[in-house]
Amino acid sequence: MKGLLITQGLIIIALGFYLIIIKRKLRENLQSNKQDYETIFNNTQDAIFLIDVVGDSFKYRRLNPVHEELSGFSSEKIKGKGPQDLFNKPLAKRLIANYQRCKKEKRTINYTEKIVLAAGEKTWHTKLSPVLNSQDEVVQIIGSLRDITRNNEIEKSLKESQRKYKQLFDEAPIGLIKCDRDGNLLNVNKRLLSILGSPGKGMTMRLNVLELVGIEKFKKGIERSVQENKVISGEDKYQSYWGKKLWIEYIIKPLVDSNNEVREIIVSFSDITRRKKYEKEMKYLSFHDQLTGLYNRRYFENELERLNQSRKSPISIIVADLDGLKSINDNYGHKKGDNYIKSAGTIIKSISRAEDVLARIGGDEFAVILPDAASRVACDFCNRIGEECEKYNQQKGLNPPVNISAGYGVKSSPDDDLEKIFIKADKDMYQIKRKKYCF
Repeated sequence: MKGLLITQGLIIIALGFYLIIIKRKLRENLQSNKQDYETIFNNTQDAIFLIDVVGDSFKYRRLNPVHEELSGFSSEKIKGKGPQDLFNKPLAKRLIANYQRCKKEKRTINYTEKIVLAAGEKTWHTKLSPVLNSQDEVVQIIGSLRDITRNNEIEKSLKESQRKYKQLFDEAPIGLIKCDRDGNLLNVNKRLLSILGSPGKGMTMRLNVLELVGIEKFKKGIERSVQENKVISGEDKYQSYWGKKLWIEYIIKPLVDSNNEVREIIVSFSDITRRKKYEKEMKYLSFHDQLTGLYNRRYFENELERLNQSRKSPISIIVADLDGLKSINDNYGHKKGDNYIKSAGTIIKSISRAEDVLARIGGDEFAVILPDAASRVACDFCNRIGEECEKYNQQKGLNPPVNISAGYGVKSSPDDDLEKIFIKADKDMYQIKRKKYCF
């Protein structure tokens, strides 16, 4: 019996020590949690406030240093006071409504509003979190404020930039498209629809630029821009999906992500059809005689130089002169003289081959380059000029008749100089003219 009592006593003593140790651990944990809480409370970047919920009243208990700095209030000044004691009536009413909502719903609520504090008017994101007791009653509210004024300004600025970009994109005087790296269209503007002759944006957006037909140079430019991450520009002839034929000038600009990878492409288009037509006309006029439509002396000399450098042979040159042009101009006027010049061009052209180069090189003088033509071919050509003149005069009943004197020279060897051959043909023509008219 005595031993049993001793054993029970030892158990009680051990249990006492265990409870002491547990209480000490709890106190240490509580102290540690309190220290952690204080560290967070005092060092967070958010403005923190504590509210005691007393019945239907809300009383501020404490503010953290950030809140004190922003609001101009101190924990001592606000302790035990409600919103109605510290703020104007409209603001107090809004704050109390939010606190009541948090209490009623027993959950964390978030909202954004503008509040004027000591730091000025700011946009705040507010979070209210309820603290419940063992009876599931809200006894306290922990609130936090975060200044999102700068974020809102950035977001507003971003929206404004996006609005301006959209307006500039849509109303730009040049055609614009935006597509992904695979050619799928993401956006097109009004001017592009006009350039392509498209009936609407919806139909155009179905297209893939890398699947377009007859615009290979442009498609290769897209692929190169994606692969090399560089701006590519160029021109291409194109017939749109809706049948409009045009020349386009394009600039392809790759758009990269944060990893410098090309994800999207923006392309600007200009319709240069008129410019190309003008350039073609200018090029035509620069190498053609305006009266006859034949090549001019400039083009003839360029071809003479080109063929001379090629060292090809045989090449024949014909020099032909319209007889009596001065007399026609003096007796019938320059307008009729011009008609005779055009008639001479028509006659010589009628016996020229497609590969021959026929040019008017002076007022009444013509020249023909005959590639791959030996002496016999050149001689026949000169003879046919006389024959065709007779036929033409009979058909047109011309009085005075059209007469043309022609001579030729032949480059038989690659070493022969075509300039000298031309001079020879010119001398040959004048010899024939002298024999014809005995002067």
